[in-house]
Amino acid sequence: MAFAGVNNFKIIVGGDFNQREINYHENSAKAMDTITCAACPGAGHDSAERADPPKCHPDTRKRVIEEIMKWVNMPDSENRIMWLNGAAGIGKSAIAQTIAEALKNTLISSFFFSRTSTSTGRDDGTRVIPTIVYHLAIRMPQARSLILEEVMRDPAIFQHSMEEQLKSLVTDPIMHLKMNGDLLTPCLVIIDGLDECNSNDVQSRIIKAIADIAVLQPLQLRFLIASRPECEIQKTFDLPLVNNISTRLTLDQKYHPDLDIETYLLDAFNTIKQTHALAYELSGTPRWPTWYDLWRLVDKSSGQFIYASIVVKFISDDNHDTREALGVIIDETLKHTLEENPFAQLDALYNHILSSAVFKTKGGYDAIMAILKVIALTKATQIDMKYLAAFLGVKESDMKLQMLHLHSIIYIPTKADHFYSIRFHHASVRDFLLDPSRSGKFSLIL
Repeated sequence: MAFAGVNNFKIIVGGDFNQREINYHENSAKAMDTITCAACPGAGHDSAERADPPKCHPDTRKRVIEEIMKWVNMPDSENRIMWLNGAAGIGKSAIAQTIAEALKNTLISSFFFSRTSTSTGRDDGTRVIPTIVYHLAIRMPQARSLILEEVMRDPAIFQHSMEEQLKSLVTDPIMHLKMNGDLLTPCLVIIDGLDECNSNDVQSRIIKAIADIAVLQPLQLRFLIASRPECEIQKTFDLPLVNNISTRLTLDQKYHPDLDIETYLLDAFNTIKQTHALAYELSGTPRWPTWYDLWRLVDKSSGQFIYASIVVKFISDDNHDTREALGVIIDETLKHTLEENPFAQLDALYNHILSSAVFKTKGGYDAIMAILKVIALTKATQIDMKYLAAFLGVKESDMKLQMLHLHSIIYIPTKADHFYSIRFHHASVRDFLLDPSRSGKFSLIL
């Protein structure tokens, strides 16, 4: 053989060029690993972790969705941020999910917070920017090499400020693509449930960082942020830096949620009558539910989509007799006949909000319970801040401070709405507080 006796030789093809290419690919893979580890892919709107997420019935929330779509596609708008806000359980996440699915060609990233998903990081606000970077690298191949090169240059970039992360890894690559003509459509980032982030400080930093880069960059980059109107979030959106480049969409009665809930319930009951295990028993019923029962359910929902969806889930369960289940919802005095609480999910939400308010409020539990008791039990037709303070024997300024962390469940009129009364957003809050088996330590019935 020609090579007999020859040992320890190397075959080099392409010389240093191939080695540099191999090194580059290895470093690129390491950079992508760095991004993936810092991000939270499970927070995306289409992640397996969020299988079967809530979204709007196709015949509901049309006006709200149209307003958001119009804002996203308005190229000359100076409002780079939209704050979609509203009370607990009103359907913000369903709207955000619907927008994400409808604008999949515009969406570059989404992050859906969840306070209960601590093991996967969906309650960690420091993962928001890395997740945006991760999605941008995955969904825009033209930007991927620019992002990876920056991470290779500085592997510790996710330890920098949020502003620097956004600038170096999001806006700079997008700007480069736009200048080269590779980006012609607007780009959208959705952040849902910001109030479920585990740190008030991080909530505020996320908003400020977005505002800081949004005010400087001449891009069609839009940020839709959905949350409850919690104190720290409200204060941050009121800052001039943020307020000057943002618009607000508040989910209140002007969007006629009762009509949407009626549409949702009618369709859901039609489905139940066709698919439930006891559907044959309903076939001979001339009208189920009756219009009166339907009206009672809409009234009990008080514009709260989470209430309506919980009702549908409970009644549609094949383990329940549909007519008996509906009777329990309509007349809560019958709930003792059940082994389960149909409102467990709603009760967990109210317990979380009240526990958080107690922790953050001067005066703690006693102060919060005194406020709840007056609103729930007083017979006064008009309750304003002055009346509430006088009734409880505290200064009006102290009363306002004690109310700061209850905005998610209590409507507090602004000066412009002074003729409205302080009240619970939803009738279900009062029902919760007056039922010791549901509210526990927050019960108003001793």
